Amino acid sequence: MTVEQIQMIRQMLENSGGAEDLTIEERRAAMAAMTDALPIPAGVTFERQQSPVPGDWLAVPESQPGRTILYFHGGAYVAGGPETHHSLLGQICLSARARAFAAKYRLAPEDPFPAAVEDAVAAYRWLLESPQMADYGDFAADHIIVAGDSAGGGLSIAMLVSANEQGLPMPAGVVCMSPWADLSCSGIGYQTRAQSDPIMRGDNIAEIASYYLNGTDPKTPLASPSFADLTGLPPMYIQVGSDEVLMGDSLLLEAQAHRAGVAATLEIWAGMVHVWQAFHPMLGEGVEAIESIARFCEKHWVVGAGSWK
Repeated sequence: MTVEQIQMIRQMLENSGGAEDLTIEERRAAMAAMTDALPIPAGVTFERQQSPVPGDWLAVPESQPGRTILYFHGGAYVAGGPETHHSLLGQICLSARARAFAAKYRLAPEDPFPAAVEDAVAAYRWLLESPQMADYGDFAADHIIVAGDSAGGGLSIAMLVSANEQGLPMPAGVVCMSPWADLSCSGIGYQTRAQSDPIMRGDNIAEIASYYLNGTDPKTPLASPSFADLTGLPPMYIQVGSDEVLMGDSLLLEAQAHRAGVAATLEIWAGMVHVWQAFHPMLGEGVEAIESIARFCEKHWVVGAGSWK
């Protein structure tokens, strides 16, 4: 790890005001400003999908048939959107030689739980039935990897739990980057790492969770999938930084997956902060983590479908 790189990122995040005493609108503006400063990789193209599920299609010249990522952005369920994650998701598309659909789910406090889960399931159902997947017939789900960061990582798991309950076929796998999967904020990291991460801080995270929960029991499985029965879910790959408040969420999620017989791999990256992968333009570990995600995706996509190059 290059100490200078991670320290520069820490300072940038502290200066962005993303940690404390911000209104919802200020949080949204701060996140947009921070992500706007991250360059979009060359060759990434975008196409806005207006209906029936809003979002952005991302592709690169190297995108291969049979490789589709359904992506749910982070932002603590109150901020962000497909546009705030073009840099991160574009780099994932490049590394995995894939296309991606970044869904625009509803945000709290305007639309609290379970709106995000409902939108996420609707996006997955639409993708399974979309003309873009029609060529893969009954195997369409095997050509999809579901992925997300932070709240989007937790939402990815909650969506799959709900989709499984509704009888939808499961995708090839799921990738969670620094997932927020315990909105009760009861894991070990909320105490031991309360001040070590400049993005998700232990002193205000419960308040942010309350905007989304809107009175819902924080251990409700579809709100906090660390407490869900994960039986039947596809292989899971989790990345989290050692300095994250949310490290305990990842430990709980991995344990819950193994308890349900789900293949789950957890990697704890030394010295890394919340969703460090987003800083790939300036952080070597960001590139390395994305390359590792691409390897997981390639391993689990169905090989031989379509006209592979």
